Amino acid sequence: MRSSTLEHPASGVYVENRLSGRTDRYGRLLVSDLRSNQDNKIAIEPDDLPVNATPDRTEVVAVPARHGGRVVDFGIAGGSDAAIVTFHDAAGGILPPGAAGELQGGGTFVVGYDSQAYITGLKAENVIIVALDGGRACRAEFAFAPTVAAQPAIDGGTCL
Repeated sequence: MRSSTLEHPASGVYVENRLSGRTDRYGRLLVSDLRSNQDNKIAIEPDDLPVNATPDRTEVVAVPARHGGRVVDFGIAGGSDAAIVTFHDAAGGILPPGAAGELQGGGTFVVGYDSQAYITGLKAENVIIVALDGGRACRAEFAFAPTVAAQPAIDGGTCL
């Protein structure tokens, strides 16, 4: 088994729902004792992956030939398009928790405590609009660059 681009050591790998082993520092594990010419369900534990790792799938069915092997790729990519973004209102205060936001050209999000929002679908340059009390709205622009090492936390600036 191998991963696509992200190093994710010690991720649990399961064969037929039993822990077969943990990946090495490159996200690889040699799984033995698969049944030849039969379906073998191989799965990874998504909770073991770094927070910015995005697998295409968490389960694969492999059918190795007799005395053969198979390479299984879960399509794990790092540097996702998501970040925790912190905003401020015009007075430098926090936005109200629960305020609904929208990423232009993308999806929606909710502002949490401390004026932070987990936003997916980010691009290099982003524009968001947050609905505030009384039918008001604020707008902010910010840049984003994905990282492989950790979940990005960025300052989204002032929401005017």
